[in-house]
Amino acid sequence: MTPDIHFVQGGDAPVMAGSGPGELSCACGNRLISGYEPRLFLGVGIQCGRCGTVTSTPSLAEGDVPPAAAIVAEPSVEPRMVAMTVPAGVAVMGRTEMERLAALFRPVTPVENVYRMSPELLDSVDGLAREEVSVARSMGGYQHARLFVFPVVVTN
Repeated sequence: MTPDIHFVQGGDAPVMAGSGPGELSCACGNRLISGYEPRLFLGVGIQCGRCGTVTSTPSLAEGDVPPAAAIVAEPSVEPRMVAMTVPAGVAVMGRTEMERLAALFRPVTPVENVYRMSPELLDSVDGLAREEVSVARSMGGYQHARLFVFPVVVTN
């Protein structure tokens, strides 16, 4: 599979300037990203302005938490003559990587309700809540502790 190209280097200057401690260079030695931090450049393809090789940054590793803020890079063939400054803490990710992460971390509705509501369960929760409030009051704390009651309909 041919990697997506998101940035084309238009000279020897880096395509992006991040806030990390490292650098990302092409196999020919040409610097592509200054201030490189791998966790903030995800699934981005950069075509070297010197040799034409496409260098791709890795995807988010399994088990890692996705970044809180991201700039999504669309495939492009326009040469970039000036480095794009990436704000600290903001990730740059390719469109394909963004779609992959969106599918992995999207909200889902559980197939089955894990907590089966039953009169026994509700009685148990009620008893525990009353006990907590009672203990808190006896220790002098939570002077205004109250139970919050929510209506629940139990069907069989």
